[in-house]
Amino acid sequence: MRKRLILIVTLVTTSLLTSGCGTAANTVRWCSGGEVNRLYGGVDTDLTTIQKATAEATDEEDRGSRVCRIVLFSLDLPLSAVGDTLMLPITFTVSLWQFLYMYPT
Repeated sequence: MRKRLILIVTLVTTSLLTSGCGTAANTVRWCSGGEVNRLYGGVDTDLTTIQKATAEATDEEDRGSRVCRIVLFSLDLPLSAVGDTLMLPITFTVSLWQFLYMYPT
C-alpha cells in the first residue's frame, strides 16, 4: 500500500511539474527558428506521444516505461489544452505570420 501511495504521489508531482510541457515546447520551437508553430501543438504532442506509446511492441522490459509515458502525458493533456487555449492569440498570430511571410504565393 505504501509503495502504491509513493508511486501515485510521484506521478502526480511529476505531472504537475511538467504540466503544459508540450505547450512550452511548441512556443519555444518558433522562438528558436524551428519548425512552424502549430495551433494546439501541446495537445498534439501529448496525443502523438500517447499514440506512439500504445502502438509500440509489448516487450516486458519496456512495459513500465510505456505505461509511465501514457500516464504522464494523459495527465498533462488537459493542462496542455488549457495552456494552448491561453496561448491561442499568440500562436494564431505567429502561425498566420509564418504562413503569409515564410510561404508566399
